[in-house]
Amino acid sequence: GPDLSGDGLSSIINGSPVAMLLVDDHGRIIFANSRSEAMFGYAESELFYNTIDVLIPDKLKGRHAAHVSEYFRSPRPRPMGSGVNLIGRKKDGSEVPLEIGLSPITVGDTGYILVSIIDNSDRDEVKKLAETNRELQNAALHDALTGLPNRLLLDEFIEKARQFAVRNKKGIALIFVDLDGFKEVNDNHGHAIGDKLLCRVAGLLAGSIRESDIVGRLGGDEFLICVQQTDGEEALHHLAEKILNAVAGIGDIEGNPVAISASIGVMHCAQPDAVTTGGLIEMADQLMYRAKKAGKNRIVIDSTPSTA
Repeated sequence: GPDLSGDGLSSIINGSPVAMLLVDDHGRIIFANSRSEAMFGYAESELFYNTIDVLIPDKLKGRHAAHVSEYFRSPRPRPMGSGVNLIGRKKDGSEVPLEIGLSPITVGDTGYILVSIIDNSDRDEVKKLAETNRELQNAALHDALTGLPNRLLLDEFIEKARQFAVRNKKGIALIFVDLDGFKEVNDNHGHAIGDKLLCRVAGLLAGSIRESDIVGRLGGDEFLICVQQTDGEEALHHLAEKILNAVAGIGDIEGNPVAISASIGVMHCAQPDAVTTGGLIEMADQLMYRAKKAGKNRIVIDSTPSTA
Protein backbone atom coordinates (compact mmCIF):
# COMPACT_ATOMS: atom_id res chain seq x y z
CA GLY A 1 0.00 0.00 0.00
CA PRO A 2 1.06 3.64 -0.30
CA ASP A 3 3.11 5.33 2.41
CA LEU A 4 0.65 7.84 3.78
CA SER A 5 2.77 8.98 6.68
CA GLY A 6 4.79 11.65 4.89
CA ASP A 7 2.03 14.03 3.97
CA GLY A 8 -0.32 13.76 6.93
CA LEU A 9 -2.86 12.02 4.73
CA SER A 10 -3.41 9.08 7.09
CA SER A 11 -4.12 11.47 9.97
CA ILE A 12 -6.61 13.40 7.79
CA ILE A 13 -8.40 10.16 6.87
CA ASN A 14 -8.30 8.66 10.36
CA GLY A 15 -9.36 11.88 12.07
CA SER A 16 -12.20 12.54 9.66
CA PRO A 17 -15.78 12.48 10.97
CA VAL A 18 -16.70 11.08 7.53
CA ALA A 19 -16.34 7.44 6.44
CA MET A 20 -13.37 7.41 4.08
CA LEU A 21 -11.78 4.92 1.71
CA LEU A 22 -8.66 5.23 -0.42
CA VAL A 23 -9.16 3.31 -3.67
CA ASP A 24 -6.59 2.43 -6.35
CA ASP A 25 -7.17 2.42 -10.10
CA HIS A 26 -8.26 -1.23 -10.00
CA GLY A 27 -11.08 -0.27 -7.62
CA ARG A 28 -9.30 -1.96 -4.69
CA ILE A 29 -9.60 -0.53 -1.17
CA ILE A 30 -6.11 0.41 0.04
CA PHE A 31 -7.11 2.16 3.25
CA ALA A 32 -10.33 2.45 5.26
CA ASN A 33 -10.88 4.55 8.38
CA SER A 34 -12.80 3.41 11.45
CA ARG A 35 -15.93 5.38 10.39
CA SER A 36 -16.19 3.31 7.23
CA GLU A 37 -15.72 0.07 9.20
CA ALA A 38 -18.55 1.11 11.52
CA MET A 39 -20.80 2.17 8.61
CA PHE A 40 -20.48 -1.10 6.68
CA GLY A 41 -19.84 -3.54 9.55
CA TYR A 42 -16.49 -4.78 8.21
CA ALA A 43 -13.09 -4.81 9.90
CA GLU A 44 -10.45 -2.90 7.93
CA SER A 45 -8.58 -6.18 7.31
CA GLU A 46 -11.68 -7.54 5.54
CA LEU A 47 -11.88 -4.46 3.30
CA PHE A 48 -8.17 -4.17 2.53
CA TYR A 49 -7.44 -5.07 -1.12
CA ASN A 50 -11.05 -6.08 -1.62
CA THR A 51 -12.64 -4.24 -4.55
CA ILE A 52 -15.06 -1.48 -3.71
CA ASP A 53 -17.98 -3.41 -5.19
CA VAL A 54 -18.04 -5.51 -1.99
CA LEU A 55 -19.96 -2.48 -0.66
CA ILE A 56 -22.47 -2.42 -3.55
CA PRO A 57 -25.66 -4.53 -3.79
CA ASP A 58 -25.37 -7.35 -6.37
CA LYS A 59 -28.02 -5.89 -8.66
CA LEU A 60 -26.06 -2.63 -9.03
CA LYS A 61 -22.53 -4.05 -9.39
CA GLY A 62 -22.34 -4.05 -13.18
CA ARG A 63 -23.46 -0.45 -13.50
CA HIS A 64 -21.15 0.66 -10.69
CA ALA A 65 -18.09 -1.06 -12.26
CA ALA A 66 -18.73 0.86 -15.49
CA HIS A 67 -18.91 4.15 -13.54
CA VAL A 68 -15.64 3.39 -11.72
CA SER A 69 -13.65 2.65 -14.90
CA GLU A 70 -15.13 5.71 -16.62
CA TYR A 71 -14.22 7.90 -13.64
CA PHE A 72 -10.60 6.67 -13.56
CA ARG A 73 -10.21 7.54 -17.24
CA SER A 74 -10.81 11.20 -16.36
CA PRO A 75 -10.74 11.70 -12.58
CA ARG A 76 -12.21 15.02 -11.45
CA PRO A 77 -13.03 16.21 -7.94
CA ARG A 78 -16.70 15.74 -7.10
CA PRO A 79 -17.45 17.28 -3.73
CA MET A 80 -20.33 16.14 -1.58
CA GLY A 81 -23.49 17.90 -2.52
CA SER A 82 -22.80 17.45 -6.23
CA GLY A 83 -25.47 14.79 -6.39
CA VAL A 84 -23.43 11.58 -6.40
CA ASN A 85 -25.83 9.24 -4.57
CA LEU A 86 -25.90 5.47 -4.46
CA ILE A 87 -27.07 2.50 -2.46
CA GLY A 88 -24.49 0.76 -0.29
CA ARG A 89 -24.54 -2.77 1.07
CA LYS A 90 -23.44 -3.59 4.61
CA LYS A 91 -21.75 -6.84 5.63
CA ASP A 92 -25.06 -8.16 7.00
CA GLY A 93 -26.68 -7.62 3.59
CA SER A 94 -28.80 -4.61 4.58
CA GLU A 95 -28.83 -1.59 2.28
CA VAL A 96 -28.19 2.08 3.08
CA PRO A 97 -28.63 5.24 0.95
CA LEU A 98 -25.28 7.00 0.57
CA GLU A 99 -23.95 10.31 -0.61
CA ILE A 100 -20.33 10.25 -1.76
CA GLY A 101 -17.61 12.76 -2.54
CA LEU A 102 -14.61 11.92 -4.74
CA SER A 103 -11.15 13.51 -4.62
CA PRO A 104 -8.38 12.30 -6.94
CA ILE A 105 -5.06 12.47 -5.06
CA THR A 106 -1.48 11.39 -5.72
CA VAL A 107 0.70 9.63 -3.17
CA GLY A 108 4.26 9.33 -4.47
CA ASP A 109 3.74 8.85 -8.20
CA THR A 110 0.53 6.86 -7.91
CA GLY A 111 -3.00 8.14 -8.40
CA TYR A 112 -5.78 7.16 -5.98
CA ILE A 113 -9.32 8.26 -5.29
CA LEU A 114 -10.25 9.44 -1.82
CA VAL A 115 -13.92 8.45 -1.36
CA SER A 116 -15.87 10.24 1.39
CA ILE A 117 -19.14 8.54 2.33
CA ILE A 118 -22.08 9.64 4.45
CA ASP A 119 -25.34 7.97 5.35
CA ASN A 120 -27.99 9.85 3.41
CA SER A 121 -30.80 8.83 5.73
CA ASP A 122 -29.71 11.47 8.28
CA ARG A 123 -30.13 14.90 6.64
CA ASP A 124 -28.55 16.99 9.44
CA GLU A 125 -25.53 14.75 9.42
CA VAL A 126 -25.37 15.09 5.64
CA LYS A 127 -25.25 18.89 5.83
CA LYS A 128 -22.60 18.96 8.52
CA LEU A 129 -20.39 16.41 6.84
CA ALA A 130 -20.64 17.93 3.36
CA GLU A 131 -18.85 20.94 4.86
CA THR A 132 -16.05 18.71 6.17
CA ASN A 133 -15.75 17.05 2.80
CA ARG A 134 -15.22 20.42 1.12
CA GLU A 135 -12.37 21.13 3.54
CA LEU A 136 -10.84 17.73 2.80
CA GLN A 137 -11.24 18.31 -0.90
CA ASN A 138 -9.34 21.55 -0.48
CA ALA A 139 -6.61 19.74 1.49
CA ALA A 140 -6.25 17.14 -1.27
CA LEU A 141 -5.70 19.83 -3.91
CA HIS A 142 -3.46 22.23 -2.00
CA ASP A 143 0.06 21.99 -0.67
CA ALA A 144 -0.21 21.76 3.12
CA LEU A 145 2.80 24.01 3.82
CA THR A 146 2.31 27.00 1.50
CA GLY A 147 -1.42 26.70 0.73
CA LEU A 148 -0.60 26.96 -2.98
CA PRO A 149 -2.23 24.59 -5.47
CA ASN A 150 -0.39 21.27 -5.69
CA ARG A 151 0.65 19.31 -8.79
CA LEU A 152 -2.82 17.78 -9.15
CA LEU A 153 -4.64 21.12 -9.24
CA LEU A 154 -1.87 22.73 -11.34
CA ASP A 155 -2.10 20.02 -14.00
CA GLU A 156 -5.84 20.56 -14.19
CA PHE A 157 -5.50 24.36 -14.45
CA ILE A 158 -2.74 24.21 -17.09
CA GLU A 159 -4.76 21.77 -19.20
CA LYS A 160 -7.82 24.07 -19.04
CA ALA A 161 -5.63 27.10 -19.84
CA ARG A 162 -4.06 25.23 -22.77
CA GLN A 163 -7.47 24.30 -24.18
CA PHE A 164 -8.66 27.91 -23.75
CA ALA A 165 -5.53 29.15 -25.55
CA VAL A 166 -6.12 26.72 -28.44
CA ARG A 167 -9.77 27.84 -28.82
CA ASN A 168 -8.88 31.52 -28.69
CA LYS A 169 -5.65 31.30 -30.69
CA LYS A 170 -3.61 32.72 -27.80
CA GLY A 171 -0.24 31.85 -26.36
CA ILE A 172 0.49 30.25 -23.00
CA ALA A 173 3.69 30.10 -20.95
CA LEU A 174 5.08 28.13 -18.02
CA ILE A 175 7.69 29.56 -15.66
CA PHE A 176 9.56 26.88 -13.68
CA VAL A 177 11.25 28.28 -10.56
CA ASP A 178 13.76 26.24 -8.56
CA LEU A 179 15.57 27.73 -5.56
CA ASP A 180 19.39 27.79 -5.43
CA GLY A 181 20.93 27.28 -2.00
CA PHE A 182 17.79 25.89 -0.34
CA LYS A 183 19.54 22.76 0.95
CA GLU A 184 22.14 24.96 2.70
CA VAL A 185 19.37 26.91 4.44
CA ASN A 186 17.90 23.64 5.77
CA ASP A 187 21.36 22.36 6.77
CA ASN A 188 22.45 25.60 8.48
CA HIS A 189 19.22 26.79 10.08
CA GLY A 190 16.95 23.72 10.26
CA HIS A 191 13.75 22.73 8.50
CA ALA A 192 11.51 25.19 10.36
CA ILE A 193 13.41 28.12 8.79
CA GLY A 194 13.49 26.26 5.45
CA ASP A 195 9.69 25.94 5.61
CA LYS A 196 9.30 29.64 6.41
CA LEU A 197 11.51 30.46 3.43
CA LEU A 198 9.30 28.35 1.13
CA CYS A 199 6.23 30.21 2.43
CA ARG A 200 7.95 33.57 1.81
CA VAL A 201 8.82 32.55 -1.76
CA ALA A 202 5.26 31.29 -2.30
CA GLY A 203 3.96 34.71 -1.20
CA LEU A 204 6.38 36.55 -3.51
CA LEU A 205 5.39 34.41 -6.50
CA ALA A 206 1.67 34.73 -5.81
CA GLY A 207 2.10 38.50 -5.51
CA SER A 208 3.95 38.83 -8.81
CA ILE A 209 1.33 37.34 -11.15
CA ARG A 210 -1.98 38.51 -12.59
CA GLU A 211 -5.31 37.17 -11.40
CA SER A 212 -5.71 35.09 -14.57
CA ASP A 213 -2.43 33.24 -13.90
CA ILE A 214 -1.71 30.55 -11.31
CA VAL A 215 1.29 29.55 -9.23
CA GLY A 216 1.65 26.17 -7.54
CA ARG A 217 4.25 24.19 -5.65
CA LEU A 218 5.41 21.00 -7.33
CA GLY A 219 7.16 19.80 -4.17
CA GLY A 220 10.48 20.51 -2.45
CA ASP A 221 11.74 23.91 -3.57
CA GLU A 222 10.14 23.77 -7.03
CA PHE A 223 7.36 26.13 -8.09
CA LEU A 224 5.51 26.48 -11.37
CA ILE A 225 3.63 29.48 -12.79
CA CYS A 226 1.18 29.22 -15.67
CA VAL A 227 0.76 32.48 -17.58
CA GLN A 228 -2.34 32.74 -19.78
CA GLN A 229 -2.69 34.95 -22.86
CA THR A 230 0.97 35.88 -22.91
CA ASP A 231 2.18 39.15 -24.41
CA GLY A 232 5.28 37.51 -25.91
CA GLU A 233 8.78 36.77 -24.70
CA GLU A 234 9.74 40.28 -23.64
CA ALA A 235 6.92 40.53 -21.10
CA LEU A 236 7.71 37.00 -19.85
CA HIS A 237 11.39 37.87 -19.44
CA HIS A 238 10.39 40.98 -17.48
CA LEU A 239 8.19 38.88 -15.13
CA ALA A 240 10.94 36.25 -14.68
CA GLU A 241 13.46 39.00 -13.89
CA LYS A 242 11.11 40.49 -11.30
CA ILE A 243 10.88 37.03 -9.64
CA LEU A 244 14.67 36.52 -9.83
CA ASN A 245 15.32 39.86 -8.07
CA ALA A 246 12.60 39.29 -5.46
CA VAL A 247 13.97 35.87 -4.48
CA ALA A 248 17.61 37.09 -4.41
CA GLY A 249 16.48 40.00 -2.23
CA ILE A 250 15.10 37.86 0.60
CA GLY A 251 18.36 38.00 2.58
CA ASP A 252 17.10 36.76 5.93
CA ILE A 253 14.30 34.75 7.54
CA GLU A 254 13.49 35.75 11.14
CA GLY A 255 16.98 37.17 11.58
CA ASN A 256 18.72 34.14 10.05
CA PRO A 257 20.83 35.18 7.04
CA VAL A 258 19.97 33.15 3.92
CA ALA A 259 21.89 33.26 0.64
CA ILE A 260 19.21 32.29 -1.81
CA SER A 261 18.58 32.75 -5.52
CA ALA A 262 16.50 31.10 -8.25
CA SER A 263 17.09 29.23 -11.48
CA ILE A 264 14.21 29.94 -13.83
CA GLY A 265 13.10 28.21 -17.02
CA VAL A 266 10.48 29.97 -19.15
CA MET A 267 8.66 28.02 -21.84
CA HIS A 268 6.66 30.22 -24.18
CA CYS A 269 4.20 28.36 -26.37
CA ALA A 270 2.55 30.36 -29.14
CA GLN A 271 0.67 27.32 -30.51
CA PRO A 272 -0.53 25.20 -27.60
CA ASP A 273 -2.44 22.76 -29.81
CA ALA A 274 0.91 21.21 -30.80
CA VAL A 275 1.87 20.16 -27.23
CA THR A 276 0.45 18.33 -24.21
CA THR A 277 0.32 19.76 -20.70
CA GLY A 278 2.87 17.16 -19.55
CA GLY A 279 5.14 18.04 -22.48
CA LEU A 280 5.00 21.75 -21.63
CA ILE A 281 5.90 21.12 -17.97
CA GLU A 282 8.77 18.87 -19.06
CA MET A 283 10.14 21.57 -21.43
CA ALA A 284 9.95 24.24 -18.71
CA ASP A 285 11.71 21.86 -16.31
CA GLN A 286 14.55 21.29 -18.80
CA LEU A 287 15.00 25.05 -19.33
CA MET A 288 15.22 25.53 -15.56
CA TYR A 289 17.85 22.78 -15.43
CA ARG A 290 19.84 24.59 -18.14
CA ALA A 291 19.71 27.78 -16.05
CA LYS A 292 21.07 25.83 -13.06
CA LYS A 293 23.88 24.26 -15.08
CA ALA A 294 24.80 27.66 -16.54
CA GLY A 295 25.59 28.97 -13.06
CA LYS A 296 22.28 29.52 -11.22
CA ASN A 297 20.53 32.84 -10.45
CA ARG A 298 19.54 33.22 -14.09
CA ILE A 299 16.75 32.79 -16.63
CA VAL A 300 16.67 30.53 -19.70
CA ILE A 301 13.76 31.30 -22.00
CA ASP A 302 12.65 29.47 -25.13
CA SER A 303 9.63 29.14 -27.44
CA THR A 304 8.12 26.03 -28.94
CA PRO A 305 8.81 26.23 -32.67
CA SER A 306 5.92 27.66 -34.62
CA THR A 307 4.15 25.07 -36.75
CA ALA A 308 2.84 27.71 -39.18
